[in-house]
Amino acid sequence: MRIHSITLDNVRGIGHLELSDLPETGLIVISGDNEQGKSTILESVRTVLTVPHSSSRKEVRALQPVGEDVAPRIELAATVGPYSFTVTKSYLRQKSAVLTVCRPHSENLTGRDAEDRLTAILDEYLDTALMDVLFVRQGELDAAVSTAGVPSLARALEYPDGPNSDVGSPVEEGEELLRRVEEEYERYYTAARGAETGELKATRKAADSAATELDDAAADVERLAGYVEEVRRWSEEESAARGRRPGAIRERAELRASAKQAEQAAARVTAAENALTAATATLEASLANLRRRKGLTAQVATMAEELAALTDARTDLAEAADREQRRIDELRVELGAAEEDLTKATELVESRERQHKDVLVALRRTELEGVLGELDALDGRMSTLRAELAENIVTEPDVAAAEKAELELTLARSRRDSASAKISLTAAEPTDVAIDGEAVTLDDDGRTYDITETMTFTTAGVTAVITPGAGIESANADVSSAEQALETILRAMECPDVDTARKRLAGYRAQERELAALRRERQATLAGRDEHAMKHEMTALGDPGTGLPAGPDDLDDVEEKLEAAKTAKLDAENRVALVRTQLSAQSERRAKEALAVHDARIGFSRAALTRAEEALDGGEPDISEPTETELEKLIDTQTRAKTDAAGELEAARLELDAVNPELVDKLLRGAEAQVRSIDETIRQAERAVAENRGRIEQATGAEERLEKAASAERRAREDLSSTLRRAEAAGKLREVLLRHRDQARRRYAEPFARRLTTMAATVFGPDVSFGLTEELAVADRTLGQLTIDVDSLSGGAREQIGILVRLSVAELVGQAEGVPVFIDDALGSTDSGRLRRMATVLADAGKVGQVFVLTCVPARYDHVPGRRHLTMSELRK
Repeated sequence: MRIHSITLDNVRGIGHLELSDLPETGLIVISGDNEQGKSTILESVRTVLTVPHSSSRKEVRALQPVGEDVAPRIELAATVGPYSFTVTKSYLRQKSAVLTVCRPHSENLTGRDAEDRLTAILDEYLDTALMDVLFVRQGELDAAVSTAGVPSLARALEYPDGPNSDVGSPVEEGEELLRRVEEEYERYYTAARGAETGELKATRKAADSAATELDDAAADVERLAGYVEEVRRWSEEESAARGRRPGAIRERAELRASAKQAEQAAARVTAAENALTAATATLEASLANLRRRKGLTAQVATMAEELAALTDARTDLAEAADREQRRIDELRVELGAAEEDLTKATELVESRERQHKDVLVALRRTELEGVLGELDALDGRMSTLRAELAENIVTEPDVAAAEKAELELTLARSRRDSASAKISLTAAEPTDVAIDGEAVTLDDDGRTYDITETMTFTTAGVTAVITPGAGIESANADVSSAEQALETILRAMECPDVDTARKRLAGYRAQERELAALRRERQATLAGRDEHAMKHEMTALGDPGTGLPAGPDDLDDVEEKLEAAKTAKLDAENRVALVRTQLSAQSERRAKEALAVHDARIGFSRAALTRAEEALDGGEPDISEPTETELEKLIDTQTRAKTDAAGELEAARLELDAVNPELVDKLLRGAEAQVRSIDETIRQAERAVAENRGRIEQATGAEERLEKAASAERRAREDLSSTLRRAEAAGKLREVLLRHRDQARRRYAEPFARRLTTMAATVFGPDVSFGLTEELAVADRTLGQLTIDVDSLSGGAREQIGILVRLSVAELVGQAEGVPVFIDDALGSTDSGRLRRMATVLADAGKVGQVFVLTCVPARYDHVPGRRHLTMSELRK
């Protein structure tokens, strides 16, 4: 299969993407940042090839862009075998499918027809299991991927040179036979655990059910005999109970008559008790009334005396209340004057406080102006010094280098002077001589010259040329080199000589010391204060205005006036508090309150006396209370009535004791319980007989049911035996086919391992080999004598093996036309050396088919020759 182009519209976060003019072979790198849609390309290719347009599965719903009411659309142009086609599918909102086949002959199909035709083409040349292996999603690059279930790989390994088109593939025929046997096996057993299921489970269940039905039928026959026995037993119980019932009825009637007699005796006792209680209550009420009248008479006399005393005492209390009110009025006037003085004193204090605050602000502003002015002056001097230092940068290493170069020059000159000849010229009389064209006058003091180079002396028409000896050229060269070195250093420092450089260095150090001193002075001026805070405070203080005092003397004067004002205010507050205290004490109005309380007592006493007099008179004007004499006669009569009632009660109690009502009640309850028990026994027997007769009727035909159940159980056992034979035969055949399939897989595992080892030698070295499972999955890797399970390898090694396995599968399956491989986000754990080797493997794989790599780091594949690099930004334009 070769992919020619991919077009996506409204797929996940991709509005539009077009991947066209793809090469038929080679590595195709698609790069972009995370969440740019690289993985969406792989998922879209799988979806358009394997998922019908009508599907609404979860992976299809995931293609819908978030928050947009549009239909995801995928278009793929590819060649599979002899077929070149373009398939276009829209999902979810506007479901559609269009297939256009260009070769080997033109076809145009839509909808279900397009889906069926595409499936037929892919089934003929490309199986879904192969795509599961070669289309590697992000995070699924498993080194131990099973490849045994890929039919196209099995064909390629069975027939390395290609299968005979005229003869069906034994691999495919064997897989088809195994599939059909598996289907037959799964009629009876589960594929995973071999537990009974399907037809075998149903047949066994039917046999167990028939056996249960047989047991139930036999039990029904046994229960029928029990029902007949129960009818006989309960009939006898009913007959015996009916025989005992007449005697129990007679006994209950006799005891009910005795109970009636006892009830009448108890009623006589109750009536006597009630009469005695009424007589007692009447007597006690009369006695209480007599006592009450005597108490009320005494109470009226006492209350009259108390009211007279309270009325006499009221005069003094009224005079005290008047004096109290006059004093309160005087204090209220005094309090108003004191509060007015306090208001004036408070206003004066507030005025003095504002003046004090203004003076403090002015002094603070003066202080801040002084400090900030000093800081500005220091900053100006420091800025000037920094500028001078920037213009006069001479470092100690520079001066040290100049001094060293000067020393080298001095030494070179000394060596040259030591190696050169000298000439001394003197004259008895002053004589003019030209030395190298320069006029010089010689006298008896003489002159001495070092001959370091050719010199010309001319005098009185005589010219002398003096040439230095051999070896002086080297000394001159050393001097010249030293001079140039010194000149270079001095030129860099912009100094004419070393002394000037030393002076500039000394000046530079002095300036640095001065700058450090200024920094210390600035720090001392700040004295730990925050400069920015002071500037903010200065701004907050605002415009100083005019006419405000700003000196310490002004502050002392203002503070003295403020203190005097506060003292005056305090005096006024104390005066107000004193008057308020006096007024508060008077405001309690104790004299007035005492008068009010006394008046209330007089009123209460007068009302109480009135009530006592009314109570003594009977309370109602139309009703007269009996006199004490009348009450005493009434009490004598009521005492005799109470004595008569007590005698009647004693006689009634003797009659009740003779009847013994408690014993009669107990015997009556026993007789009634006997009758109820007999009646319940009769009813229970009737229900039991009826119930068992109904069960006997329902059990009619139990023996016939037993016979039918026995026949059904026998047929079910025969069906189970037959099904077991078929199930065992399917299991045996499945076992044989699986054994032969495993043998076949082991047989063609060798060429797969050989292809994988050959490809892996480029990455791991020539002594690498792999162990494979029966599922053609990598189990371990061997390097030299060291074998390691694949799960114990590093993440990078597992990643590399995972890619090698898939490239090997693609090469074995796609020898004729190639099979595309998609790898999403790989080689992130691979070191640089292995990256270069993997580049070689990818380049070789790209010679046969297409290898698509989706990555955030395209530089990993820079070593692959001829790779085609595409970015998501250009594909989504």
